[in-house]
Amino acid sequence: MPNPLTFDHAARLLTNAIAARLATFISGPPGIGKSTMVRCVASELGMELRDVRVSLLDAVDLRGLPFPDRERGTTLWLPPQFLPPMGSTNRGILFLDEINAAMPNVQAACYQLVLDRRIGEYELPEGWVVCAAGNRTTDRSVAYSLPSALRNRFLTIELRHDLAGWLSWATERVDGRPRVHASITDFVSYRPGMLLDMPEQLRDQPFPTPRSWEFASRLIEQAEREWGVFPPSEGSLVERELTQAMLEGTVGHVATEFMAFLDSVGDRTFVTRFLANPSSEELPTHGGCMFVLVMAIAERVKDDVDDARQAARVLMQRLPDMEWREKLRREVFMRCPMMMADPMLAVDELKQGTSSLEARNAERKGRAA
Repeated sequence: MPNPLTFDHAARLLTNAIAARLATFISGPPGIGKSTMVRCVASELGMELRDVRVSLLDAVDLRGLPFPDRERGTTLWLPPQFLPPMGSTNRGILFLDEINAAMPNVQAACYQLVLDRRIGEYELPEGWVVCAAGNRTTDRSVAYSLPSALRNRFLTIELRHDLAGWLSWATERVDGRPRVHASITDFVSYRPGMLLDMPEQLRDQPFPTPRSWEFASRLIEQAEREWGVFPPSEGSLVERELTQAMLEGTVGHVATEFMAFLDSVGDRTFVTRFLANPSSEELPTHGGCMFVLVMAIAERVKDDVDDARQAARVLMQRLPDMEWREKLRREVFMRCPMMMADPMLAVDELKQGTSSLEARNAERKGRAA
């Protein structure tokens, strides 16, 4: 298999393949965003998208319905409606999703369509390209190995999960709201391994993926509208039971840890208090709360909301742990590159620490000699 690519890099390669009119096969674990990427690329290029779930087809469905041509004494085939009409002047992507979950005889029916851009009497319009996607055979999903003859007809793109890319997409605001609820992006940032986790011992249970986190987000937003607050307080037993159930039904085994995280940072007023008085407000001791504080300030520095830049400078001086200081630097610089020149956020302290360590090591070596 080729080297796995991030979402953004895979999208760029797919765009180039479309320009070169090459058929493309996108492979990767379930729920990682394969279909989403194709939709995004089609939208950016202004192309029509025909989404065909190949796993639901029989081989005859691609060829179409036969009917007699009585004048010629032959059989013709009516192409299925899900294929773009012949002679169409639109530009588009024929997306054969879940292609390797289809039975081998259905995959074989795709050979001619992928390579020759036709099947029977049907011919794919000039402005259309074929793109396919499927899970890997190692992902505990229904998937067959693509026959070598079909695999050789594709440019293969292996897609991997990308924490930074997903967080950038998830936190982007659409109609004034982030795409994914802030409690989820906070948690996933705190526990990056939980963006995609498929433990073998829980193979029959739901598990967290970018897609299932998005489903959980929709349920959380609906609960928030209904209850007026999320997460529910420890005294709201029914609401907490419902919250646990909806999380277990979407992200599976991580639900309990996510609930504990919500409880530990449920009271986020410490962020407001710190921004109001960054020099003297007590810092949180819980790692999850500290993460939320760092991310909250980093999110505000670009527009300097609540005087966040000064708060970032003060927090940098007060953070006792070097790893948290580096985390704050990284997040602030990513959102506001101009602050890289700020002396209060400089890395001199780290350099001095390294120099001191090197001096101590040299002294020890000298004594040993």
